[in-house]
Amino acid sequence: MARHRSDPRGGARITLAVTTVVVALALLAVGAYALFDALNTKSGATDAASGGASSSSSANSSPSGRPPVLMITVTGKQCDIFVSTPGNSDILVNRTFQHGETFIADQPRLQVGISDGGAVEIRVNGVRRPAGKPGQQLSFVATNDGSKPT
Repeated sequence: MARHRSDPRGGARITLAVTTVVVALALLAVGAYALFDALNTKSGATDAASGGASSSSSANSSPSGRPPVLMITVTGKQCDIFVSTPGNSDILVNRTFQHGETFIADQPRLQVGISDGGAVEIRVNGVRRPAGKPGQQLSFVATNDGSKPT
């Protein structure tokens, strides 16, 4: 009578199935976290004015009475806007804004990247920055120390 041996591939199949389930759960968790973070960042880091830029001085100034360091209003169809603190240590916004949306930030120093300089109106410390050409990418640093943006 011959001995019965178990299939040597049986253990590998079980290990592969368990690994696949663990990887799928990990991807699901990462996706859920990213979605949760994106939804919170969109509502918390931006100040979207649905009716366009407000002409009211109280809406365009910080609680201290001075204008915010940076205010970007999309005047074109849409524009990608990236704003962070120096060294990208804290990304305040990195998304596509639609016509009429406004982003306001009041940190002491901000790095700004804009995909279409002709599609936005930019104010640094309340002073309007010269408009870029349509399709021109803009990159500059905005500071609250009264110096002109670079």
